[in-house]
Formats: sequence, C-alpha cells, structure tokens
Amino acid sequence: MRQRWRFSLVAIGLLITLSVLTILSDQQGPRLRHAVLADDPNTGYQTVQLQFNQPVKPVEARAIRISPRADFTVITNNATVTIQFRHRLQNNSQYHVAIDQLANAYTQQLAAASYHFNTPPAQLYYLKHRDLTETKTEFYVAQATDAIVQMNLATKHEKTLYQATRIIDYAVVGSRIVVHTMNDAKTSELHQVDIETGAVSPLPLPGKGTVSRLRAMDNGTVGYLFAKADSKEKITNLIVHDIAAQRHHTIRGLNAQPLPVYDWRSVSRGAAVVVRTRGDDVLL
Repeated sequence: MRQRWRFSLVAIGLLITLSVLTILSDQQGPRLRHAVLADDPNTGYQTVQLQFNQPVKPVEARAIRISPRADFTVITNNATVTIQFRHRLQNNSQYHVAIDQLANAYTQQLAAASYHFNTPPAQLYYLKHRDLTETKTEFYVAQATDAIVQMNLATKHEKTLYQATRIIDYAVVGSRIVVHTMNDAKTSELHQVDIETGAVSPLPLPGKGTVSRLRAMDNGTVGYLFAKADSKEKITNLIVHDIAAQRHHTIRGLNAQPLPVYDWRSVSRGAAVVVRTRGDDVLL
C-alpha cells in the first residue's frame, strides 16, 4: 500500500514538473530545435527547414534577414518555417539566417531566432570520351566506354556517375543528370542518373530518332531538338521534358502544328524559350 502511495506521489510530482516546464517554455517564446538544409531534386536550389519547439504564427519574408543576400520565399506550417531559395546559393560559403520577430501561434509570446549553415564545395561535371589510341584490338575497342565524371573542386576527388559506349551529351538537372547516348541502330536514347544513388532509368522519347541541342532549364526540365528517324527532310522539333512529372510535350506554332526549330535557349528561369526557326525568325 505504501509503495502504491509513493508511486502515486512520484507520478504526480513528475506531472507537475512537466506542466511547469511546459508553461515556462511557452512563456519564453518559440525556440529553434533543429534545422535541415536540403537541395530541391528538380532545380538544385536549396531549402532550409527550421523546426521550432512550439507552433508559430506565419512568418513574413520581410522579418527574415539572410547574409550573404539571397532571394527566397517562406512558408510557415505549424512549428516549421521553410525558406525556399529562388536560385542556387554560392558554393563553399557560410550563410546566416536571422528572424527578428517570431511569435507563438497562441500566446503571442515573441522571440528571435538565428541559424547558420555551410554550403558544399562546387562540383564540376565533364564528359570523358574513350581513347581509341589505347585500344589494341577490336575486342578492346568494343569494350571501351565514355563516362560522365563528377569532380569536387575543393578536394579534386573524382567519381564516375555513368558509363556507356557512345555518350553524345548530357545536362545536369537538379540532383539528376540526363544523358544522351547513341545505340547500335544509330538512334538516340535518353537516361536519367541520380547523382547521389547512381540509379539509372530511361526517359521516353517521342519515337525513334535523333536528339540534338540537349539543354537543362532552371525549372527542373530539359529541352532538346528531335528529328524522327523516318523524316526525309530531317525536320527538328523542340521537345520540353518535365523530369519530375515524367512527361514531355512538343513546342507548337500558331497553327497548332509542331514548330520546325533549328536552335533554342531558355529564358526567365525556364518559364519561356527563344527559338530560331526557318528564315532565322526568333520566337518567344
């Protein structure tokens, strides 16, 4: 009986202590518990998630100071404040984030918060073609491969991301690389490679044909010119491929027909494209 009574007293004491600590924590205002820096897999832009110990009122962008200066948007969800940067941050740099006024969602208790993080070193990507001068026999020529290589500019460490017999071109899209290869039938193939895991998966093309002018955009898409294999005139159309959504579409003219394109560039962070058509016309 005494043991039960002692146990009850201990439990009541713990509950009282917990209640007091909770009240004191609320009175002190929101405090940063932990933060996470991550890259958007589609664009490569960074995102910082700040997790607080209690729900907070929506934070406005003007209440946040970031040094070095960077453009961003902010979203508040319960006890999490997410800062999404609108461009790639400087490599191998330290950034400071400060929130001048942070309010509890219920008590209106004000507090300030700060956080700093370091961005990773710059990465260089390059295409290394096979050296046929080093191959002595036809067997070794057949086994020779091209490679996409990633190099850390701080440590000079190199890592082979993808290998194939005939790599024509590549484009870096966020945390992925889109690789253009040529098969034995002399038609193009596209593959996406996850930079972190090395996982490889095919990207569907509009049909059998040839890809050229493969380029990445800032919105997580790639574009390329495509000529169908059965096209006698070898007319090339601009294809825009959304990597995350796994779908593509053809750029069309005012007549709703696929537009013959000879060259192209993306503008406004991928929101639009400039193309050169027959007669050197430029369309936006």
